[in-house]
Amino acid sequence: MPISHGIGTTLSNIIDKVISSEQDDFMGRDVTDDEIREVCFSLHPNKASGLDGFNAHFFKITWDIVGEDVISAVQEFFRSGLLLKELNATIFALVPKVPNPSKMKDFRPISYFNTLYKIIAKIIANRIKPCLPNIISPSQSAFVAGRCIR
Repeated sequence: MPISHGIGTTLSNIIDKVISSEQDDFMGRDVTDDEIREVCFSLHPNKASGLDGFNAHFFKITWDIVGEDVISAVQEFFRSGLLLKELNATIFALVPKVPNPSKMKDFRPISYFNTLYKIIAKIIANRIKPCLPNIISPSQSAFVAGRCIR
């Protein structure tokens, strides 16, 4: 018979906590102007852009003009949790691995994200990264830096 926890129960009451309150505070703190700028300037300048056509190089060389708007857009996402569908639009393409491809296995899928989306994703990744040792089981070895399958 399933256990009823009631409507007011939160997941934190059901699931064991795996991160400390300090880590929770670190991940939930406000995103600063400097954090957004640092992430933007850390992106590879000439990676392909998304549908908007603006790569990271554009944002870097025009930061004095667009920086305030970039900061505002990123901070609004973290405040509201809402992202304009135009920023979330992604292009998927199939790149041939071999000359004259004839089967799906002959293609490599790639995706093109808008730079603002990349900035948001990297901020989230940077905040989660220090918590991963507490979240990922010690028995997990694949796809974890410093661990390998033997």
